[in-house]
Amino acid sequence: MGRTPKELCICLVGSEQTTEAEFRQVLKRAASAAQILDLVVADVEIRRADVAAMIMTATVSGVAAKSSKVCKENAGNRTANGEAEAAYHIIMTGYAGVEGTLELYREHGNELAARLPNHFCKGAEELWQCLDVRKAVRIGREHGAAAMMTYGDGGIFRGLWDLGEWLRLGMELDMPEILLRQQTIEACEYMDINPYQMRGGGSVLLVTDRAEELLEALWQQDIPAADIGVLTKKPARVLRNGEEERYLEPFRGDSLNG
Repeated sequence: MGRTPKELCICLVGSEQTTEAEFRQVLKRAASAAQILDLVVADVEIRRADVAAMIMTATVSGVAAKSSKVCKENAGNRTANGEAEAAYHIIMTGYAGVEGTLELYREHGNELAARLPNHFCKGAEELWQCLDVRKAVRIGREHGAAAMMTYGDGGIFRGLWDLGEWLRLGMELDMPEILLRQQTIEACEYMDINPYQMRGGGSVLLVTDRAEELLEALWQQDIPAADIGVLTKKPARVLRNGEEERYLEPFRGDSLNG
């Protein structure tokens, strides 16, 4: 019986100045590398954002399947009092909604400048530096992250939902731990937009059973990161904000699109 080849999903993010020829050249190289590694390119996503250089992230379905098995085996560990304890944590790097925030300030800059203090608008101009995820991905790989995922449209709520679908697991999340820049909070409040469902380029979700070690490694490289929750065997994806409890839902659209 033949071995089923692993599938590779590729996401390319380029600046507004990146040409179609440059995208094709990078994809051609990625396809050649995949062939050498006996991988089948199953999906390709191309996006444009305020990035200094082209970014490519890739996931392999075989790795996801392995991670799911490992997480399921360890998500049901028991503490001394018999309660379930999830061994795998979800680490978030970067900030939620940065890509969408840049778009808001780009399209509504004058309106926001008239409404918000000058230092908020000045800080927003520097957010493009937060979009490069290559260092976070490298550190995640070096420290044995069981799974890694970037996300775009739909924001971090969609990213977390997709992560759960990918691993076929539930999760318990602590909403106050989700990282947000003040520029995002102020702009979204004024424009009446949900920052958690706004385009999230520049952030990575990492799954690990060595949360403290991974966080320390990220912080040492000045990468903002937080432990925002744990994986569970139960299918529910629970989001807690103090005493309030809600559930993540499937992607229905990015908040920037109304």
